[in-house]
Amino acid sequence: QEVRLKDGSRIPTIDHVFQLVKKQPATKLILDIKDLNAGIFDYAKLIQKIRKYQLQQRVIILCINYYLLRRIARDYPELEYCYFGLLPQRKVLVRARKIGARYVGALFLTKSFIRKAHKKNMQVVSLGTENTKRLTRYIRNKVDVISSGHPSLLREMIAQCLVETKQPTLVHRVG
Repeated sequence: QEVRLKDGSRIPTIDHVFQLVKKQPATKLILDIKDLNAGIFDYAKLIQKIRKYQLQQRVIILCINYYLLRRIARDYPELEYCYFGLLPQRKVLVRARKIGARYVGALFLTKSFIRKAHKKNMQVVSLGTENTKRLTRYIRNKVDVISSGHPSLLREMIAQCLVETKQPTLVHRVG
């Protein structure tokens, strides 16, 4: 609450974000856990807040730390998870299935990876998609969730890609 951004606005608290999500029933929220050392982050407090706002089916916990994500999924199987792997893609899919993740992502999303994930009933997540060529490829290959730190730019890019690829409608995207 004390930190101000360059434009003078404040960084919202997790409670504020959860209140906003709660008011928008069609919204899902991806929380990217940045704990690489498996132990610094107190995930029990986060889960308490998710439950407080009754967002268990609307919050997706994403993490590249497989061991931490596996622990959280074991302790809280009712939540939704995304394993975002940096390993060879075959191993990413195996690990995601082991923890029961409904969502999966990888550093480089190939057509083959996306197709294999869909065959395993997993939705594919892209992170930090700011590149128009990459976004076009992801739309053509049916990536399910497109995430970006710049939502208004992402909307413009998606609209532009849809025109370029001549796709009449956009499959449901979160981001």
